[in-house]
Amino acid sequence: DEQRGYDGIIRRVPNSKPGAGRARVFDTIGAFSAGSRMAILCTKLVFAAQSASPVMPTMTPSHVMLVHYAHGTRVQPKIFWHKDDAPNDGRNDRPVVSVSLGESCDFRLCHGWSFRRHRELEASGKMHTLRLESGDAVLFGGPARYMHHTVQCVHAGTCPAHLLPILGHSRLNVTFRDAPDVDVEAHRHFRPPSAGKKPVPVPSGAATNGRPRPQTVVHANHQAAIIDFESSKRARI
Repeated sequence: DEQRGYDGIIRRVPNSKPGAGRARVFDTIGAFSAGSRMAILCTKLVFAAQSASPVMPTMTPSHVMLVHYAHGTRVQPKIFWHKDDAPNDGRNDRPVVSVSLGESCDFRLCHGWSFRRHRELEASGKMHTLRLESGDAVLFGGPARYMHHTVQCVHAGTCPAHLLPILGHSRLNVTFRDAPDVDVEAHRHFRPPSAGKKPVPVPSGAATNGRPRPQTVVHANHQAAIIDFESSKRARI
């Protein structure tokens, strides 16, 4: 897919899940030129969370996942209900630290979500909705480490002006994980999750139903967006 950016330049939009307007990059934190600054930022967010909730475990970020949400023709960026229990997410109660940049979104979370219990949980008020704006941070750790969550929708036209030249009209989610035993090469290419299913790694160049599987596309501007987070308007726990 291609879109005209804020600066008028047409660029490819990296959608590894085109129907949901979503792309993903996963690597060790040391692979990013701004890795040391990113680690400091992550540590500060964990300290802030621990000051509000003593049960929040400590963590040392080892991996970073970038998820890019982009609008397009007949595309509403979103991700379905899931919990971060995939093989590349780590197997511990140490927090996943999630930072939102760019356009705001409606983020829902719930303990013990399932298709069968959806209406029951909705009616009982156990589903919670947050409006995440650029600069907001959410941590899943300790008892909430495997809490179900979903990005219900992304609000077009809400990207802060200072990030428009970098992100355009899109959302970038930056998540830090403490999973030192995860081999990034085993998860560099994968089948994007859908309908609540877990992602399944597939080899590079693998085809499905005779069609090549879309490959991850790395945007050079992602790292600039991460650096710009330090000057974003807020970081809320």
